[in-house]
Amino acid sequence: MSHTLLIWLVGGVLLVGAGFATTLLPRWRARGLEHRTAWSAARAAIDSAAVSRDAAASRVPAADRLLAPR
Repeated sequence: MSHTLLIWLVGGVLLVGAGFATTLLPRWRARGLEHRTAWSAARAAIDSAAVSRDAAASRVPAADRLLAPR
């Protein structure tokens, strides 16, 4: 194999790799952000439910069971 062909092959592989990285990295970052946002919303809902449960006039066994720490 000549050196010129090797240089073209390496350049082509690098170009294709850069194209994949350019398209996949933003998608992975967006997916991670959506995942963190969903967890944050879930934690906020649990905290809100715990406050509502604590403000109830009587104990609610189902709420105690569902909101118990695991």
